[in-house]
Amino acid sequence: MAEDFLMEMLRSIQTNIAELGRRMDRLDARLTGIEDRMERIEKRQTAMKRFHQHVLVKLTGVNERLDNMTGQLLSFDRRIGALEARA
Repeated sequence: MAEDFLMEMLRSIQTNIAELGRRMDRLDARLTGIEDRMERIEKRQTAMKRFHQHVLVKLTGVNERLDNMTGQLLSFDRRIGALEARA
């Protein structure tokens, strides 16, 4: 009878360990899925950061060209003013 009790206890422990193993496998699969999603998110963030930097460089170039054009327009305005004053 004691042997039956011990055998039943061992079976119960073995069943619980097997269930724990299955749960650990599911947890591992979920963690792997989360890691994969995080990696994809990081790649998208990196791509977006590069895109934003590219846009910033382009906008900086546009601003510089606008500043140059403003300077040229002021120069033209002065020249026109000088020509009108002479006329």
